[in-house]
Amino acid sequence: MLKRLPQYLFSKVPFYGGADQLVNLISLQQTQEHQQIELSWRQLCDLELLINGALTPLDSYMDRQTYESVCINSRLPNGTLFPIPFILEIPKNTKVGEFVNLTRKGQVIAEVQITDRWDPNRRIEVEAYGGDPDHPEVQRINNLDVLYAGGKIKAFQPNYWTDFLSFRQTPTQIRELIQKWDRVVAFQTRNPMHFAHIELVKRAAQEINAKILLQPVSGPTKDGDIDYVTRMKAYEAVYPSFDANKTLLNLLPLAMRMGGPREALLHCIIRQNYGATHFILGRDHAGPGSNSKGVDFYKPYEARDHVLKNQKEFSIIPVPFDMVVYVENDKKYYLESEIPKGAKALKLSGTEVRRRLRDGEDIPEWFSPPKVVNILRKKYESDKWSDINKQLLDKNAKQIIQYAYDKFGGDIAISFSGAEDVILIEYAQQLGLPIQVFSLDTGRLHSETYKYFDQVEKHYNIQIQYCFPESQAVQQLVRNKGLFSFYKDGHNECCNVRKVQPLAKQLNTLKAWITGMRKDQNVTRVEVPLVTVDSMFLGKNDQSLIKFNPLSAVTSAEVWQDIIYYNVPYNSLHQKGFVSIGCEPCTKTILPNQHEREGRWWWEEATQKECGLHQKK
Repeated sequence: MLKRLPQYLFSKVPFYGGADQLVNLISLQQTQEHQQIELSWRQLCDLELLINGALTPLDSYMDRQTYESVCINSRLPNGTLFPIPFILEIPKNTKVGEFVNLTRKGQVIAEVQITDRWDPNRRIEVEAYGGDPDHPEVQRINNLDVLYAGGKIKAFQPNYWTDFLSFRQTPTQIRELIQKWDRVVAFQTRNPMHFAHIELVKRAAQEINAKILLQPVSGPTKDGDIDYVTRMKAYEAVYPSFDANKTLLNLLPLAMRMGGPREALLHCIIRQNYGATHFILGRDHAGPGSNSKGVDFYKPYEARDHVLKNQKEFSIIPVPFDMVVYVENDKKYYLESEIPKGAKALKLSGTEVRRRLRDGEDIPEWFSPPKVVNILRKKYESDKWSDINKQLLDKNAKQIIQYAYDKFGGDIAISFSGAEDVILIEYAQQLGLPIQVFSLDTGRLHSETYKYFDQVEKHYNIQIQYCFPESQAVQQLVRNKGLFSFYKDGHNECCNVRKVQPLAKQLNTLKAWITGMRKDQNVTRVEVPLVTVDSMFLGKNDQSLIKFNPLSAVTSAEVWQDIIYYNVPYNSLHQKGFVSIGCEPCTKTILPNQHEREGRWWWEEATQKECGLHQKK
């Protein structure tokens, strides 16, 4: 149950550990050439928290004395409570005094001068997490083959990430945004926000008359947890249900250790540095569940109680709470300790929710907002098709087309562009599959392409379904911008009207489609999967659309080899020096040794040469 807390006024939340300011390790100096250490996702998150001051008073990687003090006593050598070690893992040939550059995918994030190095003390470190050999952090520590190092950090990149930038504020930036707020209650969960979480947070804020700081984590959590991108999308979906003037959403670059009691203390330290006055703590906070014998790693409220025991060490106030459950007869949520006598409480475990999502079963309306359920369903469906993509890696194009038709029958179609993807129609004919074929008629195709459409229809005895742009939209574009605005403004606007919109309308009648995309077609297509959930378009009944790319790993030369071998008709423009063929004003011939995409939108950068049909949303 929520406790009635003292109504303190907080004009300014002090920085943790008695610091007079937040640590800021950003350097204006230029990077130097040093040995490089490539950071893992976890290590990058740790570094970012050190750089932006979330771990104040820490201003460097811990040395051996600090590491051992933290592991054994949960305190820095000066007595300040600090529960989790933050050290740099280095190759064994790295020496004290040496400078190293910390990189992520080759990009230099920071420079570190090594001030200390030592072999990990696994005995004391694993005990910090309870010592159970099944604990995920204990397993990670026991499998390390590195040295630990302390060192001074000089950072060149305040934020490596490019996603959710409007929600990646630093502690300093968050403090500036909430400086006029007297009370701020912070909330974190590894899961998407469901109705119980929403009720819990709003109730906590009302109880202490506080504004709200929602902080989902973007670092590694427990294996099997939903990925942070999906988690953040779910938070974004429920964000509008909170008062915009009283709520902030901020993505926290925290790599969780699943350390229960100790990690709960760390979460309080971080939230104090972000300027929060209160932090919500519940059942099994930062706990990894149970071991291989079914025994919980931590007691249900061990983390919460550990924070309450050490409450005087913080300026932040922990807000303990019970589980929130739904009472069907009243159609409302209650704290578990406040359920009316005789009422039946409903709840779903995380395991059961995941099973239902995986098996396509319904999620009760009382459990989660429809937008969140839809986001989760798409994620599970995407994972399912990602697994199928792996299963299809050893299949050829015809086998993939057969699989696609067996799966979707009359709800799948081939997208034909009037170029060498005609080979898809040939394969379908050889397999005896009556797969429908459609093509986009933008109104600006070459005359040769129109003649080619007629030739293909007669050769295969099929009727191509042509998709036309809305005449009113075309008229408005031409009236406002002229016939050739794309040479000046870029091709996206015109392509959206003439191609993307009519394609979206066509795909909305299907459950799946087959394209001629290949990895060798453009720099934007180097990661084309054989099958995926289309991230750009919706299918029939606004459900997920499945996209097959049977030619993904096939080269242009191999496609043409089959076109010649099977005597397949092809566009006569190919004999005139055209390779990639689109609308007449945006397509030209190419010279020998030029890439085929050089003939499309030649006035734009190679990375921009997509019309919007195959981009990621």
